[in-house]
Amino acid sequence: MTTAEIIAIGTEIALGQIADTNTRYIAEMLTKNGIHVLFATAVRDDAELLRSALNIAKDRVRLIITTGGLGPTENDLTREIVSDLFNMPLIPSGESYTNKPQCADTLHEGTKKIKSIPSGALIIPNDHGTATGFAINYNETDIVCLPGVPGEMRQMLNSYLKIYKARHLTDDTCIATRQFHTFGMPEFEINKLIRESGVINNSIKIMTLVHDGIVTINAFTTSLVKEDALQKLDAAEAALRKTLGQAVFGTDDTSLEYAVYELLKQKNATLAVAESCTGGLVSDKLTNIPGISDYFPEGIVAYSNKAKITILHVPELCIATHGAVSPQVAEAMAKGARKVSEASIGIGITGIAGPGGGTDKKPVGLVYIAITGDNFTEVKKCQFHGTRISNKHFSANTALYMTLRFLQNHKVD
Repeated sequence: MTTAEIIAIGTEIALGQIADTNTRYIAEMLTKNGIHVLFATAVRDDAELLRSALNIAKDRVRLIITTGGLGPTENDLTREIVSDLFNMPLIPSGESYTNKPQCADTLHEGTKKIKSIPSGALIIPNDHGTATGFAINYNETDIVCLPGVPGEMRQMLNSYLKIYKARHLTDDTCIATRQFHTFGMPEFEINKLIRESGVINNSIKIMTLVHDGIVTINAFTTSLVKEDALQKLDAAEAALRKTLGQAVFGTDDTSLEYAVYELLKQKNATLAVAESCTGGLVSDKLTNIPGISDYFPEGIVAYSNKAKITILHVPELCIATHGAVSPQVAEAMAKGARKVSEASIGIGITGIAGPGGGTDKKPVGLVYIAITGDNFTEVKKCQFHGTRISNKHFSANTALYMTLRFLQNHKVD
């Protein structure tokens, strides 16, 4: 099995989690193609750091994917470092100059830079931009260099994977993959439970990716017979669902908000949301789903205390006594949203997204999320530790998961 490392240039990996969408996408696509991602490395736009990362990677994996650093500026160093490290002089890409009226010598220096590739490299065409991607082979390790612009990177990665499959897999080889999305359990606990369940064996391989509280389990297997591979995945899915229970909210392309939508439709229930610190993010996620209008009558962003009081009818005394960030106000917001919209379920979210505004008693990242229905109210206290943006996403996903669990476990009138 091919092992791989992803090197994201000019980005960060925060708190041990993959923080950039390019890395997540590459990891998922490699996994789907039976390539085992062992490492993800983030590197600043720094020549020596990139050289060091490539030196380490080439000795521990058989496939390296880099993303970023192929632009026209002095900070874009990927092609130069690869050229120097692997002793492959940069040359103009013949394909890159096709249909150009001017001579290559008269091209702008920035254009020449982004159209250069190491000698002997395989060109990866860019249908959506100008930077040329390329792949080289060094001592049986493939190094694939892609731009950092997501739309360009995705198209070029998919082009390379077609080449990879043609080179490394026989026509009869079947790769079967399945993703299981979970929420409410940390990655280390999920991995511990997976190991104890016996799901991982010689035929089933597992890797996990984390994003905004969602832990995605990628399971894959290879076989000469498609039906055999699918049976193995079916058995793995049964074992994972038994082990992880309601933490699993969907497979493959199912998002958390789509899982909520499916249950709202199944139970003919409606949901209204009152948001403060998330600024409408839950409503945004829900309204990305076609058909949600039948089950989502209203989303209210009540950011100020005045808006909470006048729109949601949160008692002024409640805010004065407990503060805007409190379980009492979250509950009042949820009940207010439900009453104003006449929905089956109400959600209220209030918190301190940061980076400022925190105190010793109410630190940055403190969020209260309330859900209410007939004869049921739950308020959850959360303490997140990320950036302002990640705190908002964690809060939104937690609210959606609480809604999902409510719909799974309670009767909705």
